[in-house]
Amino acid sequence: NLNMKKIVTLIIFVALAVYAFAQTTDDKYKKLWIEVTGFENRDLPKSALQKVESILDMATKDNDAYQQLKAITYKTKFLIESEQTGNLKAVDFLEEQAKIQSGTCKHVCNFLLGASYQNYYSRHRYQIDSRSAVSDSADKKGSRLEFYDKNEFMKLIISHYKLALNAELKNVAA
Repeated sequence: NLNMKKIVTLIIFVALAVYAFAQTTDDKYKKLWIEVTGFENRDLPKSALQKVESILDMATKDNDAYQQLKAITYKTKFLIESEQTGNLKAVDFLEEQAKIQSGTCKHVCNFLLGASYQNYYSRHRYQIDSRSAVSDSADKKGSRLEFYDKNEFMKLIISHYKLALNAELKNVAA
């Protein structure tokens, strides 16, 4: 009976410690996200982008998947809004994140990539459909969105949407 009380006390203590740590971490991020919202409301995407980059660094060090995912999503948004070539930079960033992230973050990055390629294709469809295919794979090396043909876009869109599905969802779809 005494051992049970010790175990219950220990469990409560650990739960309170975890809760207190989570609150501290949430408060730390909450303040930073409020700053991001302030920059966004004042139409300052470059300042918001800098703050989001620091949040992403912090979340990566803390191994906080939720904050990483939120920061990745916002960074993508602010990259697109901050400059004319933002779409290209956002795609490069998402490609990089899809390679280095794991688990849910990796799946979401691949989903965002598929959506980005699909969005770009939709907005530039007339131009893309008139492009000829690049036959040599060496010519494709290092190529950018503005040079991909329709088939290349379709391959990219489909492959990233497939990569976005986790193993359990792939089995259901099969």
